[in-house]
This record gives sequence, C-alpha cells and structure tokens, in this order.
Amino acid sequence: MNININFSIVTPVYNRADCILRCLNSVTNQNFSDVEHIIVNDGSTDETLEILKIYSKNHSHVRVLNFENNKGVNAARNLAIRQCRNNYVIFLDSDDFMNYQALYIIAEKIKLYPGYLHYLFGMNDMEIYYNTNSLLNCKSREIEFSNWIKNEITGDFLHVMAREMVQLFPFNEDLRIYEALTFMQMYKYSNRQQFIKATVVQRERDRFDSVTKQATLINSNAIKFQSEYLKKMVDLFETDFKKHNIVGLNSMINKCLIFSLALSNYNLYQYLSKKIDKKNILYKIIYKLKLGYFLKLAIIVYSKIKNFQ
Repeated sequence: MNININFSIVTPVYNRADCILRCLNSVTNQNFSDVEHIIVNDGSTDETLEILKIYSKNHSHVRVLNFENNKGVNAARNLAIRQCRNNYVIFLDSDDFMNYQALYIIAEKIKLYPGYLHYLFGMNDMEIYYNTNSLLNCKSREIEFSNWIKNEITGDFLHVMAREMVQLFPFNEDLRIYEALTFMQMYKYSNRQQFIKATVVQRERDRFDSVTKQATLINSNAIKFQSEYLKKMVDLFETDFKKHNIVGLNSMINKCLIFSLALSNYNLYQYLSKKIDKKNILYKIIYKLKLGYFLKLAIIVYSKIKNFQ
C-alpha cells in the first residue's frame, strides 16, 4: 500500500525570541523534506516576529502568519490549521524542538501502522510516565476512546493527526487554553489511536508563562474558564462517562458546582445539580445564603498559596 506522507507542522509563538530559532532549525535540519512549517506569531512584543521574517526569507518551507494582538494559542492554532496543505498535522510548541530524524521515524511508523487518523509519539519529559503506565509500557499500543474516558491515559504526547480530522474540530478560542476539550473530541471521532513509544521531541517546561498562569485559579477569569471547560466536558461526553467512568463524571460535576457557586452563577449551579444524586450539604448552604463571593476568595487564596509553595 503506497501511502503519501507529508507533514504540516504548526507552531504558535509568543515572545520566544530567545529560543524560536532552536525550534525552527530542528525542523529545517530533518532528513525529511516533504514538510511545511507554519508559525503563527501571536502578538509578540519582543524580537520574535523579526526573527521569523528573516528566517522565512531563507527557508521556503516556513510560512509566517501574524496576529497584531495576542489572541491565545487556540486562536493561533486554528489560523494555521485552516491553511495546512499536507496530509498530517503536527503541533510543535515554540520552546520545544524535534530530535534529528523525528519526521523520518514518524513517517516510517505511519507506514508500519497505516489507517489511523491519530498517532501519539513520545516526548522526553514523559518517558517515566510512559514506562510506569501499564497501557503505554510497550513499543506500541492501540488506544481506545474509552481509555481516555476512564482516565487510564493522561499526560502529553506529540500528536500526529490527519488534516481532514483536525479541520473538523477547531479549538475553542473563548477559553484560550484547555486544549484537552478538542483532543477529546478527536479521540472520540477517531475512536482508536496508535501510540508509539519513540521519543521524537525534546521539551522545555521550566517557564511559568501566561498560558500557565491562565490555568491557575488566581482570579475570577481563571475560575470562569475552568468552569466553562468542565461544563463543556460534561455536556459533550456525559453519556460516555456514564458508560465508562461515573466517578470521573461526578468529580467533574462537583468541581463545576463549586466554581459555579464561587462565580455566583446560580443558574449553572441549578443546571448541574440535576445531574448528580448526592449534593454536598455545604454547597446547599452556600447556594441558599448566596455566599459565592467568599467561596471565590477562598479558592483564589488557596490557589495562590499552593502555587507559590
């Protein structure tokens, strides 16, 4: 079976003048030529855009797209995805870089395991997790959607996805982050994914940047985003969780109940309350006495203390 394999690599970037060249060169130096690298400058205020402009003039496989103002990684990915030309889409963060021969290895594994819409490859900082997870402690494994619902698999991978699938599921730009929601939709759509425990990307995760801060519950907006994310997870996958992981479903609903109270969003609280049998008596008290503001302060203070420990 002759498979035409080529790649569109998508890299959103915001203020990474210090390391974007490393990322760019790691793709340019691959021993695999059928690749385009789409970089989306997400409103950088440092020298990132100038570096990209100069680099793209000398490398025809690099395309630079630009947002004048910062819109978030989800918006940046969506812009790039709409313009992808090749069969497989890969997300590569701007502070990460590919191992030499990574694309060649990926292409060979796709030939070895044809027919999947979604492949998962290894990252260096996840190797311990792969080796200690009973499902992933092997050279390769077919993953089912139910494995994700049961929380048997978590963590990060290098995602290699069929372009036609990725373009069906744009990332939620209102949430800016919480990409897991879209990946879950793709896991369900593809139903089965092929995991290959070959480390193809080196990651840098020592930065506490704007994206990290957005995921930390240190203000009302962060709590709001987390609440919206959990509600969408429940709405989209409630039937799947009821079938495979009712404990996980109840946990999500309870977290969302707490956040809805903290935001004084009592309509959301009432909506979610109908989805769970046993309600925490404390929730009822907070709801009856409308004490959401004080709960919000408690969440923010706790999150700040935990974050700076």
